[in-house]
Amino acid sequence: MHPPSLRTPLALAAAAVLLLPAPLPAADWTLTDGTVVPGELHRFDFTEKRAIFEKPDGGSRAVPTEELSPASRWRLLLSPAYNRGFPEEQWTPEQGRYYACLLAVPIACLLLSFYICAIVLFKQGNPLKAIAGWFGSALLGGFLMSFYLYLSHRNATSATAILVGGAVVCAVLLSVYISVVYHSTTFEGFKLLALHVFGALLLLFLVVLTGQRLMQAFDFEQVIKERIMIPVGLLPKE
Repeated sequence: MHPPSLRTPLALAAAAVLLLPAPLPAADWTLTDGTVVPGELHRFDFTEKRAIFEKPDGGSRAVPTEELSPASRWRLLLSPAYNRGFPEEQWTPEQGRYYACLLAVPIACLLLSFYICAIVLFKQGNPLKAIAGWFGSALLGGFLMSFYLYLSHRNATSATAILVGGAVVCAVLLSVYISVVYHSTTFEGFKLLALHVFGALLLLFLVVLTGQRLMQAFDFEQVIKERIMIPVGLLPKE
């Protein structure tokens, strides 16, 4: 069982990375027939598969997710309200698939960007080095930042200084690690570390843009429902 307190930060971090290069979502929630749903999204009912909206007059409206337009379903899927809709008492299979899908694309883009940047900077196209360099730095950075997050939680008055100092220490140590993998200088390791993040954002933008164009050109709605929306628990099983 995973602590519920870790779920929202994990989903928000992944969604923030995924949506950073994407166009801003539509201002209105809409149904499949184009009707605008008044109000703001309040919560998601995981059991009944319904989005609960707070209407301007103070009431609420429950909309089954299969009645939402495709664009509104994607918007709901990446919203904090959807993440909070999962059961608190247990970790569901749908929740596991949700986080796996949410993290898969950013991780793939980061790894591919790391590999491309290593070829450009070091003229080395060894994929094993790229895998070792990226996953090793990701694990080391994750461990170190988890430690500093714990310290900042224990010392609220110095939390900002601890996190800033921790980020600097992480950057230095990760640069050293990458320089060891590629037999380069620490500064070159830092350049690869920094450049691959910007490269990943560009790749994410291209993935989002290509996905939008393909969905406009071809009817992928049924495939998306069966492969993504139903498995992660947004739509009911047919």
